[in-house]
Amino acid sequence: MKKVFFALICSVLFFTVGCNSIGNGVVKNLKITFESPEYVDIEGDWRIDISFDKGENSCEILLDENLFSRLSVRKGKKLGIYLAAGIHPMVAPVLRIKLTEPVRKLEIEGNATCNVNGFKFVRPLTVELSDRAVCFFDKCDADYIAAEVADYAKFSFKGTVRALHAEADDRAVFEADTVGKLFFEGANNAVCRIKSCDEAELELENNATAEFKQLKQIKYDLKDNADVKYPVVIPESLKK
Repeated sequence: MKKVFFALICSVLFFTVGCNSIGNGVVKNLKITFESPEYVDIEGDWRIDISFDKGENSCEILLDENLFSRLSVRKGKKLGIYLAAGIHPMVAPVLRIKLTEPVRKLEIEGNATCNVNGFKFVRPLTVELSDRAVCFFDKCDADYIAAEVADYAKFSFKGTVRALHAEADDRAVFEADTVGKLFFEGANNAVCRIKSCDEAELELENNATAEFKQLKQIKYDLKDNADVKYPVVIPESLKK
């Protein structure tokens, strides 16, 4: 009798927790507004769009209606949006964030995809990605970016950044279009791809690789099967 009672309790707990963790397929749309944040912190398997809009600071959240109880939102200097681990949405959870000003820091953790569009970052920007997060910056311009990319995450910057300090680890991928001065540290099969760079300094180890399509100056330190590829510029005096 005790075994039957115990099995019944376990079944009730399983279905109760399971129901709270599995989406019901009915999409709920919630819009929140807030003061201009300096820091955006997101956890969960979101599809994220961050864009510049002079009209407001807001976030539109699309999620299964029964999963909103597993959602946590923090507003203030830090905009934090957290979806509890171990849940299984029936529809892809979406965040559409509009900001009046660029933030100082963006941190994304989880199997998320984030698109950042049309920002001009005059002040320094810090980006931290982990747990397979993917972040694309499109048509952006920045004076200085510090980026940490790890745990199979990917960072891609389309535009121009004048100074860039990046660290990549654990099979992470780092990409950028046009870079003035680059300092890159890579390890554990991390990959760095740069289209155009004026000056690069690299520290690579444990099978990390870096590749440049255009490059003026480079200095590097390679360890444990790390590799770097870049075009060799032949002086005009030697071409004759």
